[in-house]
Amino acid sequence: MSAQRSTKSTDRTGDTRERLLRAGLEVFGLHGYAGVSTRQLANRAGVNLAAIPYHFGGKEGLYQAVTEHIAAQIGGRMGAQVGAIQKDLADNGALTEEQLLEHLGAVLRGLAGVLLGSPDAHLWAGIILREQLHPSAAFDILYRDIIGRVHQTLALIIARLLQRPDDDPDCILRAHAILGEVIIFRAARAALLRRMGWNDYNPERVQHITRLLIDQTCDMLLAQQRRERSST
Repeated sequence: MSAQRSTKSTDRTGDTRERLLRAGLEVFGLHGYAGVSTRQLANRAGVNLAAIPYHFGGKEGLYQAVTEHIAAQIGGRMGAQVGAIQKDLADNGALTEEQLLEHLGAVLRGLAGVLLGSPDAHLWAGIILREQLHPSAAFDILYRDIIGRVHQTLALIIARLLQRPDDDPDCILRAHAILGEVIIFRAARAALLRRMGWNDYNPERVQHITRLLIDQTCDMLLAQQRRERSST
């Protein structure tokens, strides 16, 4: 009987933690860290106010746990792919142009799928974009686990295409610009929906956007490649 009670207690504890994480994702994603009180979080989760310090040490601890959850969710969708591309870039110094462009397309498809096609993407983006504007300790988690890895991978692909050093500043800046092209479809989503007469993104629209992003990015980089080759 005591073992049964212990199991039920553990289940309730795990359920409370998950409910708080979900509430944190929703409330922080919509209103930001500063615009949220612990009472709002507890009410949204339907738990006692004391559950937040018990499980997370306080509001800040819950916020960091939410960012870890976001990093894990995005990493689960992109981590293995990015890792495989990085390994291929490290192991094979002479990848063909076609292989590099395939890797570039894979990264852009992954990003667009995560940021535009995931049900919680608007909540993830709310937190990620605010952390870009006003970085906190949580930004270190996002940068280490997601942003930095994707950024570095894009910059490496660009450097190989343009035959530049892996740490070339121009290639890092170009990678940042390419990330921005994807992010704008999330950050300025309302304007695009209004302009296109759409009510939301759906799989077909995400696929359409992704195809255009890949075509435009590849064309831009190949044009730069031709300019650099013709100037030598």
